[in-house]
Amino acid sequence: MTSSANKIVDISGGLGQFKSLLSSHTVGPSVVHFWADWAEQCAPMDEAIKILAGSGDDGAATTKLDKVQFLRVDAEREADVSMEFQVAAVPTILLFAPRGRKLLERVEGARVADVVKKVKEVAARVELQLEAEALRRAAEGPTAVAEEPSDMEIDLNDRLRKLISAAPLMLFMKGSPGAPGMGNFYHNNLS
Repeated sequence: MTSSANKIVDISGGLGQFKSLLSSHTVGPSVVHFWADWAEQCAPMDEAIKILAGSGDDGAATTKLDKVQFLRVDAEREADVSMEFQVAAVPTILLFAPRGRKLLERVEGARVADVVKKVKEVAARVELQLEAEALRRAAEGPTAVAEEPSDMEIDLNDRLRKLISAAPLMLFMKGSPGAPGMGNFYHNNLS
């Protein structure tokens, strides 16, 4: 089973199918919606995912998300997938890096606005990372071997993004915790 940009794939083949779809999707992130048919709070999230995937009732495709893979997992029927990713409540949304190599974000509960925001943020961030990798490979020449960004590089980018967005104002100073280089700015403005 393959997925296209405007299609949501329902997982019915267990953990093997799930991991195969994640690992084969190389052009963008994967959004996974864990749901249950008895949980009323899953309906608005399902509708939001359909709209994001471009398969909503209006048929309008969201072009910025055309490289995102959308998967749906019935949390009870596919218990092996739910257990693998410690899904204990529905709806739960997991956002994975290309090839499923890393879980980037997790949103639990029926907060549709949070999910829409996270999906768009992750899609934009992954798109920039993939473009930067392509430019780097092009600059290295045709004989360069394509390399994946290491988990350490991705972790550092995630940590920096979280640090920068942690407060409306951030002051970075030279030095180390043991010997801060505060200089004149600190003495003139902050002391």
